[in-house]
Amino acid sequence: EHPFQPFRIKLSNNSSIDIQFPGELVMGPTSVTLPMDTISDEHGFKIVHSWRTISIAHIVEFLDIEPPKASKRRTR
Repeated sequence: EHPFQPFRIKLSNNSSIDIQFPGELVMGPTSVTLPMDTISDEHGFKIVHSWRTISIAHIVEFLDIEPPKASKRRTR
């Protein structure tokens, strides 16, 4: 969708994975690769630390979720 709407992928083993940002998954013909753990570098860029590859046959459902809330930092 445009604009991007965060969503949850529910799997056949009753687990789920949230996709919060566009470009977080890589689709193949029979599988999808998803980020499992991310870190931020010294410039604030998000880096995927570990991935999980899942067979598309194990995806049961897609659900819309609320976007992550912006942090409420105080400015000086």
